[in-house]
Amino acid sequence: PYRYGMKKAEVQMTYFQKIKPNVFDKIVEMLIEEGCLKRVDEFLCSPQFQVKKDALYEKVSGILLDTVSNAKYDFVRYSEIDFKGTAKETADDILNILLEEQKIVKVTEDMYTLTEYMERAKELIQEHLKEDPVITIAQVRDMFDTSRKSAKPIIEYMDSIKVTKKTGAESERVAY
Repeated sequence: PYRYGMKKAEVQMTYFQKIKPNVFDKIVEMLIEEGCLKRVDEFLCSPQFQVKKDALYEKVSGILLDTVSNAKYDFVRYSEIDFKGTAKETADDILNILLEEQKIVKVTEDMYTLTEYMERAKELIQEHLKEDPVITIAQVRDMFDTSRKSAKPIIEYMDSIKVTKKTGAESERVAY
């Protein structure tokens, strides 16, 4: 109920198995241009569809946002969050909405945090790189008063958004 619709790949595998992927993509684009379909990230839905933000949505999004907010830079694994009896599929749908709305970002495979935290981390790392061309995981750890276990995903996230890139050493990065 909280998904924007079906993922494009699910639609093809379910309803259009015999159509070649490039032909399917053209059909989808044509339906979007004609206003018959709406694409929201990887999801397809009717143009009028709106996500219903009811009490269950508020409960799950509140738990997720509070958990990552309280964790700050000591990231909590998504798989370890207790959604108090809510089905995993529903929690996953709400997670995807929060990602789409850019309230949270994916740091690593199972770690998420508030977008504002990673924006702040980006600013601080960029400021550091203006003064010193190299930043280490240890410096990131100290900068955010966190553990090495959490500092490494921060620096890897910065690599993924092209703020930093690896140099010779595993623990060192330079500006991208």
